[in-house]
Amino acid sequence: MKTKLVLMIVCLFTVLLVFQAYAKIDEKSVVAIWLFDENGGNVVKDSSGRGHDGEIKGSVKWINGKFLSGLEFPGQAGSFVSVPHHEDFNLLTFTMVTWIKAENTGQRQEIIMKRAEGGVNSQNLHLQIES
Repeated sequence: MKTKLVLMIVCLFTVLLVFQAYAKIDEKSVVAIWLFDENGGNVVKDSSGRGHDGEIKGSVKWINGKFLSGLEFPGQAGSFVSVPHHEDFNLLTFTMVTWIKAENTGQRQEIIMKRAEGGVNSQNLHLQIES
């Protein structure tokens, strides 16, 4: 009986902690937010207010998303969203968040990529899926 009571208290405490968890975005430190909620056109707007809009390239198409609209990438070279380089993207510490639905990923499908031009000291950032 005592073991059951302790187990119930632990479970209740765990459930309470789960419902207390939340994430807050610090709007002052956000560099860019692309919600893909335009539902048309060739521009993906930066919702952070910093003007880092992206341009759709290739065979990317607008579809219904989890929230409003989203983009469907065909998984072929030349289909991506391009955001011009800006000093805001020279980050030493950062957090990236993405919500994707991957189908037929193939090998090394880039989700987010930041590429630097240069020699051996250049830094590149890749978030990718590998099957």
